[in-house]
Amino acid sequence: MVCPGEYATMIRSKDHSFDMRKTLVRVAKAESIRATARKYRISRNTVRQWSRRFRRQGFKGLRSRSTRPKYSPNKVSRQVENLVLEARARSGFGAQRLVEEFDLPCGISAVRRILREYRLTRKPRKRHERKNDLREVKKRLAPFERLQMDTKHLKDLANYLPQAKQLRLPLYQFTVRDERTGAMWLAYATECAAIYAELTIRRLLTHLKDNGVDLKLTVVKSDNGSEFKGQQLHFDARDFAQAVNDCGAGHRFNPPSCPNANADVESSHSRIEPEFYDRANFAGLADFLDAANLYQTYWNLGRPNRSKNKRTPWEILHDLKPNVSPHALLLQPVLLDTLLQQQQKQKQRPQGVGQYVPPPPGSRSHRCTQMNTDGCPDSWSCLYVQSLPMAFRQAWKKPSDMTRAGAPSLAGALRSCASPREPGPHAPARSSPSPLPRKPAGESRASSARFPTRCGIACFRGGTWHSGTARHEA
Repeated sequence: MVCPGEYATMIRSKDHSFDMRKTLVRVAKAESIRATARKYRISRNTVRQWSRRFRRQGFKGLRSRSTRPKYSPNKVSRQVENLVLEARARSGFGAQRLVEEFDLPCGISAVRRILREYRLTRKPRKRHERKNDLREVKKRLAPFERLQMDTKHLKDLANYLPQAKQLRLPLYQFTVRDERTGAMWLAYATECAAIYAELTIRRLLTHLKDNGVDLKLTVVKSDNGSEFKGQQLHFDARDFAQAVNDCGAGHRFNPPSCPNANADVESSHSRIEPEFYDRANFAGLADFLDAANLYQTYWNLGRPNRSKNKRTPWEILHDLKPNVSPHALLLQPVLLDTLLQQQQKQKQRPQGVGQYVPPPPGSRSHRCTQMNTDGCPDSWSCLYVQSLPMAFRQAWKKPSDMTRAGAPSLAGALRSCASPREPGPHAPARSSPSPLPRKPAGESRASSARFPTRCGIACFRGGTWHSGTARHEA
């Protein structure tokens, strides 16, 4: 019988037959052939066979031999193999196409066997290898050259849906994301309608154009959903693609049943759900838009992306296009229903005036517009500057500092002013801070409630998002 040590060796071995034969030969050498055959319940000829092979070849003789016949009458000749190899070298086709195009005198399975024997088959790439290839392709793109747009339904979020029903919050999120920098822009609506998709893209493209972005090479990609008129057969003047073309950019639909074509915007949807919707509590519509604005600002200015060498969208944009204003990344999320109502009152078609729509009354952004705007180019830029930390506001007022050499100092200023503030007057009192996904090294447990930890743009306290500066008062 097999002793415990030999059994453990056989279990760990990849060739159990070899280990069993080795034990068989050892027992036969210590005992007789008849006793070994009786113990292992095999014939005496089998014991003699493996004992002879071991004496002649050693352990190599105990390995399993190939059962392939020495001569196969149906095997293709050497001349046919040369024809297959020559056709493969000339065309690079697969087995089936080689037989069809070159009229080879053999079957498809024979061609496949020949390609395998000469190691001419294409080894399938693993998933991480395909991902790395896509990242290299995206690195060759220019900022804002490829924009992906999609809609996220907020009806299936367990933490957000009860608040949306009670406070009448929007149920649909329109997301646009840049493939090169990873920047993200948000807009919200109560319905998944084509007019809201048109308003979102017009508002964003006009905003980018006003901040020095050339839209001649910009292409907006979307799926074939009804909100993008992807299933429409007849031309419509209010078509989504026509709205993109009116702004000077191009539009392209993704192939049907191909969600990977919108992988960047889909990945942002998978991150905003656990980081924002599943942990934030809102006091109303104004509080919700303020929190969404702070999270979007954190995403574009302070959140490093591991797939982009742990760099933020602002750092990538500043290195590739230092002449583009940082305002391009700070388009505030709005409720598209309010924007549509205002345009209907003015009896105008949507022409990209969304960035000038005033925020809802009572919000922090609305109070910021009532403050002194010394040093700000206009009231629109003050809307964002006053909601950022003081160090960033001082750097903002000096366009000459926004150069390639000034990027590290600006990032350091953002990291140096991470200080939480108390909730504004529109937010109710919170019981206790919510746990955070990660805590920076070197900080105490009491300071881990700040979020994000890289800069002071925003913080998450008491179940809601707040600015990293002291609260503004009208």
